[in-house]
Amino acid sequence: IGSIYENIQKSKKNLEQAVYDSTVDSLTNMFNRRKFDTDINALAINNHFFYLAMIDIDDFKKINDTYGHETGDVVLRTVCKIGHQIMGNTYSIYRIGGEELCVIYAGDDYQHFYELIDTWLKMVSMRAWRESDLHVTFSAGIATYNNEKPIEDVLIDADKKLYIAKSEGKNRIVGI
Repeated sequence: IGSIYENIQKSKKNLEQAVYDSTVDSLTNMFNRRKFDTDINALAINNHFFYLAMIDIDDFKKINDTYGHETGDVVLRTVCKIGHQIMGNTYSIYRIGGEELCVIYAGDDYQHFYELIDTWLKMVSMRAWRESDLHVTFSAGIATYNNEKPIEDVLIDADKKLYIAKSEGKNRIVGI
C-alpha cells in the first residue's frame, strides 16, 4: 500500500509539473498564450465583464540589438517582475509573444485598473539598469469586454489602442 501511495504521489507531482510547464512561460515565469486563451475564453463563456491591457516594451528590438539578447531577457524578466509586484496574485500577467504582455482585470473599476498599469509603467520607466544609458519604457492599450462583441474584437481594440500609444510617443497608456 505504501508503494502504491508513493506512485500516486509521484504521478500527481508529475501531472502538476506538466500543467505548470504547459501554462507558464519559462523565461518570465508569467502565464503563457495558451493560458491566456483559456482564461479569456472562460470569462467570455461565463459572461464576465473585464478589462484587458495589452502591453508592449518600447523599442525592444533596439535593446536586443544594442545590448544583446541576454540583456533583453533581463529587461523582459524585470518588467514582468515589477508588474507582478504591483498586480500581486489578484491579476494574472500573460506573456503572449515576444515582448508583448497582457493583463486581464475581471472587475468593473476602470480607474483602479488604469492606476495599477500606470504605476507599473512609472516604476519601469524610473528603474536604473546596469547599463547606464539603458532606459526602458512600455506602452499599453486598455479595452473593455462586455459580452456585446466577440473576444477577437477586444484583442483588436486593445492592440489598436496600444498602437496609438506608441504613435503618440510611447511610454503611455491609451484606454477607454
